[in-house]
Amino acid sequence: MQILRRAVPTHLLYVSMLALVLSGNVRAQDPPNNPPGPLLGPKEEIYKVGNGVTAPRTIYAPPAEFSEQARREKYQGVVTLSAIVNSTGTVASLRVISAAGMGLDEKALEAVRQWKFKPAMKDGKPVAVQIAVQVSFSLPTPGK
Repeated sequence: MQILRRAVPTHLLYVSMLALVLSGNVRAQDPPNNPPGPLLGPKEEIYKVGNGVTAPRTIYAPPAEFSEQARREKYQGVVTLSAIVNSTGTVASLRVISAAGMGLDEKALEAVRQWKFKPAMKDGKPVAVQIAVQVSFSLPTPGK
């Protein structure tokens, strides 16, 4: 499993992002209540990384910010998202798999919607892939 890491310091906190890419080459199905976004072509097949499909690489990943509620409560957590990155490297679909609460889920969604990728490749051509993305919200340790 390929792991993409990005740690970005922000004002009085550190937000590190870790994208875990799922393996396997199977066509993904969208859940009935979450149709593909307008950024996914009507006949664009969705792959998973592995078996000749390379992982997309982040080229622009602005950091997620703490929600005011989480900052006030000094709450930390991890949000896991399922994302479909289309063949142009844009996030076409995004949903929460594992929530952290306190407004962090919304902040993770806001940040990852802006991410841009070098597309996944299959047989030398860009393809859409489904990946899992973990956004970790942690406060700096005192004295650092």
